[in-house]
Amino acid sequence: TEFIGQCFLPGHAASLSVQTDNGYASILRNHIVPAFGKRSMRSLETAPMDFQQLIRLKIAAGWGESLVGKIKNYTHKVFEYAIAMGHAERNPMAHVHLPRNFQPPNEQPWLDEKQIADLLRVLADPAFERDCQERYGEHNAPVYEMVWLSYPTGIHYSEMAGLQRQFLNLSDLVVSAENRTIYPWTVRVHHSYTGRKRHDQKDGPPGQLGRPKTQRRYRLDPLVEDAKAVLLAHQARSQFTAPTDFVFCLADGAPLHEGAARLKLRLACKLAGIEAPGLGWHAFRRSYATLSENKVADVDRRKNLGHNSQLQTDGYSADDIERRRAGAEKIAASVRAYLDNQAITKTA
Repeated sequence: TEFIGQCFLPGHAASLSVQTDNGYASILRNHIVPAFGKRSMRSLETAPMDFQQLIRLKIAAGWGESLVGKIKNYTHKVFEYAIAMGHAERNPMAHVHLPRNFQPPNEQPWLDEKQIADLLRVLADPAFERDCQERYGEHNAPVYEMVWLSYPTGIHYSEMAGLQRQFLNLSDLVVSAENRTIYPWTVRVHHSYTGRKRHDQKDGPPGQLGRPKTQRRYRLDPLVEDAKAVLLAHQARSQFTAPTDFVFCLADGAPLHEGAARLKLRLACKLAGIEAPGLGWHAFRRSYATLSENKVADVDRRKNLGHNSQLQTDGYSADDIERRRAGAEKIAASVRAYLDNQAITKTA
């Protein structure tokens, strides 16, 4: 309907994070608008069975539980907004139901300590890096350094892609950026970069630098010793050292292409003998959540993942950072047991 494009997306959805806004737009434009685009909100508010039939058709077509659930939930939000704006009086989605367990949940991939070590060993191989430079050219991503940052902290791909130099403190000094304190040897998650999915899609939508997915994702994460050395070497090689330059970028300083970075990651996993269908960058958040059990206090695990129920935008103390750093070092040590020093010092 016109309401989605002219009111809901510019109004409600635009107030959300970049990736959530893009998610709403994709689901609604690809699934709701084609089905109901010619009908008014008033005619749809009394037609819950039409939406129920759409759900049945999506399931019959083989769409997964996650996407079908988003169709229902996002449409529910559209009608909530329409009611608030006076464009509708009832929400038909209150009477639309999903069948129970219509599809077994996908097993989400994660990597254990040995697999992470094997992956880092492949990524550290100069021959592999030369091959990737030929494969991906200007879109070749610094995956080795990104894995070193991601697995001990649970930092997300979009948060690494949006990480600026001013928010990575590779020193023994307390610094600040945009009125935010950054303790020694920490990374402050302050931005998220999304949108550049395909490295071979010249006419695709540009990426966007925005805020993290949720308020709780604003946080400070400690760096482990091995990551310090890798990131210092990466910084020394980079010609992009201004405060607002991206830490992880393309050869011209432009933001990363997620598609190329994911392809390189999966290629390295294949060469490392890791069989994990559908593996992506989110696997390292799952790996951190799994490996940190019994190594990191629950409150610190939630802070590192941005899952704490209390907002932690600026509430971290130096003692808090060092306590969490000790937990991250335990995870790194369990990986280091499988990893030779040559892989760690690859960039030295």
